[in-house]
Amino acid sequence: MESVSLAHHQQDLRVTVQALGWWPNGRFQPLADDIASVAYWYQRRPHAGFAEFPRLEQQWPR
Repeated sequence: MESVSLAHHQQDLRVTVQALGWWPNGRFQPLADDIASVAYWYQRRPHAGFAEFPRLEQQWPR
C-alpha cells in the first residue's frame, strides 16, 4: 500500500526511515526490509543553473 503525504517546507527536508518489528515479548526487532522512497519538489522559476554531471567513469570508480 502506498502512503502519500505532503510536507510543506521552505528550504530543507530530511526524512529518516527505519524498519522495526516486534518480538513476541514486545521488544523491538530490527528488520532487514528493502525500503525504497522517492521525493518530488516543485520549484518556481527563476532558479540557478544546474552543475554539470561528472562523466560516467567518475561517478562509478572501480
